[in-house]
Amino acid sequence: APYEKPTPPPLAGALEECKAIFGAANVAVLSNSAGLLQFDPTGAVADELEAALGVGFVRHSSKKPSGDAEALEERFGCRPSEMVMLGDRYLTDVVYGNRHGMLTVRCAPFTAVGESAVIKAAKWVEEGAVAAWRRAEEGDLCPGKKPHPLVPEGKISSHFIKHPGVW
Repeated sequence: APYEKPTPPPLAGALEECKAIFGAANVAVLSNSAGLLQFDPTGAVADELEAALGVGFVRHSSKKPSGDAEALEERFGCRPSEMVMLGDRYLTDVVYGNRHGMLTVRCAPFTAVGESAVIKAAKWVEEGAVAAWRRAEEGDLCPGKKPHPLVPEGKISSHFIKHPGVW
């Protein structure tokens, strides 16, 4: 996702809440640009964003959704099935998290500033596909109803939506 400086207030508040709940060492960004060897070989961009946002950026070598979760396992010291992947892209963040057994949460993007026409088109296709899938599932915002072990018994996705109006 594009990054803005200074941090937009909704993102700053969400990051602070995540750090307060999970601990700053347990919150990190897995970006397809900052920290990715292909685009940030020295880690300078990741370093700058870590300082600006107050959270770590994972250094890794493959773009989501491909690749393994080795860098995340090393950073957090646990299996991917014990992690939560939060992201604004279905075909990168959510697919990557699902491939590795993570609890995945799709959030609304905080900005479209700096996005290419290709990314905008991909998001449009993603949104259309998911909208059709949701209609077929009759109301639950988590189509397929495949429970993740981190979701408490008897809960569905709508129990966890803090601001449903952002979609």
